[in-house]
Amino acid sequence: MANDAADAEVAPPEVDPDARRRWIRLTALGALVIGLFVAAKVSGLTAHLKTEEIRAWMASAGWWGPIGYLGAFSVGELVHVPGWVFVLAAVVSYGRVAGGALAFVGAILSLSVSFAIVRGVGGKPLGAIRWPFVRRMLAQLDAHPVRTIIILRTVLWLTPQLNYVLALSTVRWRHYLIGSILGLIAPMVALAFLLDRYAYLIDTITLSPVFLLALIVWMGTTISTAVGFGSTLTIVAVGSLVMPVQSVLFRIMPLTTALSFYIVLRNPRAVDLRTLLTRILPVTALGLPVGIYLADAAPQSTLERAFAASVFVLAAAELIAMARKDASRTRTLSLPASLLLLFLGGVAHGAFATGGPPVVYVCARTIPDKTVFRATLNALWIPLSGALLVTYVAKGHITMATLKDTAPLVPGLIVGIVVGELLHGRVPERVFRVVVFATLLVVAVLIGVRA
Repeated sequence: MANDAADAEVAPPEVDPDARRRWIRLTALGALVIGLFVAAKVSGLTAHLKTEEIRAWMASAGWWGPIGYLGAFSVGELVHVPGWVFVLAAVVSYGRVAGGALAFVGAILSLSVSFAIVRGVGGKPLGAIRWPFVRRMLAQLDAHPVRTIIILRTVLWLTPQLNYVLALSTVRWRHYLIGSILGLIAPMVALAFLLDRYAYLIDTITLSPVFLLALIVWMGTTISTAVGFGSTLTIVAVGSLVMPVQSVLFRIMPLTTALSFYIVLRNPRAVDLRTLLTRILPVTALGLPVGIYLADAAPQSTLERAFAASVFVLAAAELIAMARKDASRTRTLSLPASLLLLFLGGVAHGAFATGGPPVVYVCARTIPDKTVFRATLNALWIPLSGALLVTYVAKGHITMATLKDTAPLVPGLIVGIVVGELLHGRVPERVFRVVVFATLLVVAVLIGVRA
């Protein structure tokens, strides 16, 4: 009996065959996604999946045009071609009604194909994770799947990372389909109407970086208004795929500053002035000129690589912090650590106008109340961004020419605020944050590769 007990004590733990299968399937999925992306790049496929080329092909294909369009839309979603490229092509080619309907069908088909492939290869590994933060994050999705997907689709549209997260969760196919259909109605109808209404401008604006940046501003403003974080980081990160980082900054700074004013004026009494003026603002202000100097001294390619690295690190840190939220949110930081993070936040804000994550990390442990936290954080951005605006104007970076490019972005800001206010309090924040920061991880890799 004693020997049996000893043998039992030293017996190696059994390997969970289900866990092994899940890892094999996830590895296969990762290899498939990377393989498709590389194949599309090497073959030149993504270079041809552009609005003008799709329009020209549909015009010459006759009745086969819509069928080929649906196939191209499905392939494009898998290889991360922006969905609005296909929406623009359909509406411009076939008009508001027929083109909008075709784009909507193509969007639903592409989302369905992505779901089927990701679920078929990767399975449902998120349902097997027992980490508390993941279980709480998925609780909203399990309890109200259709409502949650509607909200996510309304804001994040055709984001491939959202497709992956939902497909790898335990959400049912019919809930995914219904939620996606209902969630895409409003953005697709609005986009189809606007494109048809201003069809005479399509040839000059469909591929215009400013037009694409307006859509990105809409997305970033909606995110910030709804959940209180990430507008500048999202706009600059995604926008830098459209134009250089500094060009994005010079055009959006007036808008993001106005957004901070709006959030503060919405609830000015919530600002913790004592903490802001005595602990946070002085240290971040010290780092601001350092970041401004580095932004001017570094070459554009170096700046973009540094920005890509910072976005990747900060997005990864945010996801890790979410996993440890219960344990770390209330953990008190040492004074040297707080000062260092605030200083680095100031440096990042001076270089990229988005020093949020290091500062947020400190403020989340200094200001426990969520409403006070959001109001105080945006009150911090007002003087820092104001100083950046003055610097940009003095150096000739913001001129009447750049303000003319800023003007078309204003509708995106207004619509984003309205949509964000409607979603505020209704958004499953944990799911939302995971999708946003997972998207930023991918964007950071794309920026780094391009640079």
